Amino acid sequence: MLYSNFIYTQFEKITGDTFKDLVVLLPEGSQEVQMMDTYSYDPRLFEILSIIDSTFINNPEWAEEYSKSLDDYGPFRFDPKFGLSKQEFEEYLKLDDQYRLISSGSEKLDIIHINSTGLITFKGNEKLELLTKIVIDFYNKKIYYADSELKFSSEKFIPEKQTTLKTDHKGYEWSLLNHPDPTLPYYNEDKDGDVKYHNVRFSIYQLKENGRIYISIFETIVQGEGIHQTSRNELSIML
Repeated sequence: MLYSNFIYTQFEKITGDTFKDLVVLLPEGSQEVQMMDTYSYDPRLFEILSIIDSTFINNPEWAEEYSKSLDDYGPFRFDPKFGLSKQEFEEYLKLDDQYRLISSGSEKLDIIHINSTGLITFKGNEKLELLTKIVIDFYNKKIYYADSELKFSSEKFIPEKQTTLKTDHKGYEWSLLNHPDPTLPYYNEDKDGDVKYHNVRFSIYQLKENGRIYISIFETIVQGEGIHQTSRNELSIML
């Protein structure tokens, strides 16, 4: 294992030393990972949300002022303009708290540490394909997705009330942006003049509730001239 002398307790794996943390967050070996691709919820939640959404769409000026009045991580506050009774609004808060991301099953993932080169790679079946495109270069402090380097975005803290995981979590995020605006970096245009937009976001977090590791990858590809074709790929797993 790379730097096997790193010792962290269950809730001390996010220290701010990004690549050292990655070695500990991604232990070498074969393990069963949970596929986090299903949501548990009461359909009534979306009935109420449709009323709230309609209010926001039809009253943009009020919606802007209302949004400014909310705390960064706070829940919605009741307002008569929602078109809901106070009882319905309390029902919405309760149902929203029950809406969560859950596992649909498990898959085998191999995490490989190559000491000679300082690389961390991943091996799994087609359901884990997005993650197998990730290569972490520990020695050079770089991360690649299918040979394209991802840029470090930020160290992030996500509070319980802002996540369907229903627990605080902290970690890191990297991204790739191939954008159709030629003034921006990563602009790609092929010989026929077709624009290609490619966006990737790779995140890894540790959950406060149980110390488990959550990994997500989102990929968006838009290509073609005139009528564009869009494809989106997503993977979320729990170690």
